[in-house]
Amino acid sequence: MLADDDPLLEGAGFGGLGGGSTGGALFNFGRLTKSSTINTFSYLDEDEETANTGAVRSIHELRQAGANSRFADEMDDILDRVGSPSDETSSLRRGALLEVAQKMKHKDFRLQFRNHSGGESLFKSLGNETDLVSGYAILAIVTTLLASTTSGLLIQRLRSQGLATLVGKLLEHTADIAQLGKDRKQNVSRNGQLTLAAIKSSILGLPVWEPFSPTSLSPRTLALKCLDLLMRQPVHASAEDELLSKAVTDRLFSILADGVSNSACWDLSNQQESCDLYFALYVLEGHSASAMQSPLRSAWTKQYAPIAADVLETALKQPTEQLGDLASLILRISLNITNHNGEASQLFVNKGLLKRLAISACGAFGMVVCSMKVDSFMSKVLESLIMMLGAMINFCVYYPPASNSLEERGDGAGSPLNELIRIFADNHSKTAEADSMEKTQLNVALGYLSILLGYLCLSDSIRDRFVSVHPKRNIQPLIDSLNEFIAFHRKVAEAQPAESSGSGSLTRLQNLADQLSALR
Repeated sequence: MLADDDPLLEGAGFGGLGGGSTGGALFNFGRLTKSSTINTFSYLDEDEETANTGAVRSIHELRQAGANSRFADEMDDILDRVGSPSDETSSLRRGALLEVAQKMKHKDFRLQFRNHSGGESLFKSLGNETDLVSGYAILAIVTTLLASTTSGLLIQRLRSQGLATLVGKLLEHTADIAQLGKDRKQNVSRNGQLTLAAIKSSILGLPVWEPFSPTSLSPRTLALKCLDLLMRQPVHASAEDELLSKAVTDRLFSILADGVSNSACWDLSNQQESCDLYFALYVLEGHSASAMQSPLRSAWTKQYAPIAADVLETALKQPTEQLGDLASLILRISLNITNHNGEASQLFVNKGLLKRLAISACGAFGMVVCSMKVDSFMSKVLESLIMMLGAMINFCVYYPPASNSLEERGDGAGSPLNELIRIFADNHSKTAEADSMEKTQLNVALGYLSILLGYLCLSDSIRDRFVSVHPKRNIQPLIDSLNEFIAFHRKVAEAQPAESSGSGSLTRLQNLADQLSALR
C-alpha cells in the first residue's frame, strides 16, 4: 500500500493527500506537504523586466552592463580567495565564502550571481571540504539559492562536486553555529563570528521553515533544510540517489533512532530536536517510495525497517489529539517500506504494531467524530487515521498471519478488533448521507476500515467475531460496503487516463469482495 500511484483517495474527496505517481501502489496517499515543489515560495527571484524602449532602454542597458562588469570583477576577486578545499583551514577561503553567504540575502546579488559563471568555481570539490565553518557557509549559500530559484544546472553541479559528502559531514554537528563559532578549536575571528550570526539570521528569515520556526541553526539543521529544499525541487528525482547516499541515509535514520529515546523530539514547541526529526522524516518519506522500488530495497528492509518500526511505535505512544505531521510522516514511510514486502510487514507485526495501530485508530476515529459534532474538525488526526488504516491493510495483505495478533480469547470484549467492528457497524450505513467536506473525508476512513476488516475476515475466527459483534449477525454489510467502495471508485477510474485508472487496485478489491461472498 505504497503512498503513491492510484487515484482513489483523490476521487473520494480527499485530494489534499493525493499526488505523485511512482507505480505499484494499492492506494494513493501522496506527499504530506501540499507544496511539493519550491515554486510555491513567495521568495522566488524573477528577472526584472522593463517596458522601456529606445534611448531610455539603451541607457538602462548601459548601466546594467556597467553593474555586471563591476560584479564580475568583484566575483573574480572573491573566487581567487575561495580557491579549492585543502586539508589545512584557509582563512582566505573561509572569509570569502562567508562574504558570499552574507551577501546572498540581497536579491540583486543573487540575480547577478546566477548570471555569472562563478558557481562553477565556488562549488568545486565540495566533498573535499574539511573546514566546518566553510562548509556551513557553502550550505548557507546553496540553501538561499534553492529557496529563491529552481535550477537543474545548479543541482547537477552540486551533485557532481560531492554535495552529499559535505552534507553528511555537517549532519554530525548538532550545536548552534553561534556556539561553534566561539569554540577555540574552530579558530573563528570576532568579525567571523559576527558574520556567522548575520548569516544565521538571514537563513532563519527565509520563508521555508513551516511548520517550525527554529531559533537556533546548527550545521545539522542547515544540512537537513538544504536536503529538504533539494527534495522539493521539481528536478530532484534524477539526482535523488546520489544526494541521498548511504552515508547520508544512515545519518538521517540515526536522527530517527534518536527520536525513540528522546522525548524532546516529539515536543513541537520550536524544539531543535523536533525540528531535526521532522526534516529527517520529510526527506526520508520523499525518498522511501523510490528507494523501495530500486536495488536499495534490500538494505532498507534489513537495516532501516527496524528503525522505522521503532519510531512508529514511539509515535503511537503520543496522545491521539497530538497526532500530526510527525506521525503522518513515519506512517507514510512505514507504508512505503511494507508495500509488497512480506519481510518488512512481518517485522512490524512481530513488534506488536498491528494491535498498537488498531488501538490508536479506535481512539482517532472517536476523536474525529466528536470533533465534527462540536464543529472543530481534527484534520491532522484524520490524516494520521487514514495512514494507520493503510499500514494495517499492508500488514494483512503482505503478511496474512498478521490477523492472528488481533485475536483475543473468549468474546474479545473491549478488544481493539471488537471496537473496530463496532465503529464500522455504527457508521457504514451513514456514508451516503455525507453533506459536507468533513463527512466526505470521514467516509474515506470508513472505506479503508471496510477494506481492513475485509482482509481480516478472511480468517475464520475473525469472521466469526465480526458476525457475533455486528448487529446484523452476518458479513453482508461488510461486502456491501466493499462493493459500494468499488463502484464509486470504478466511476472515478473510468474518467481517468488508462495509465492512471487504478484498475489493478479495483481488481484486488473485487477479488476480496468475491472471496468474502463465497465465505458467507
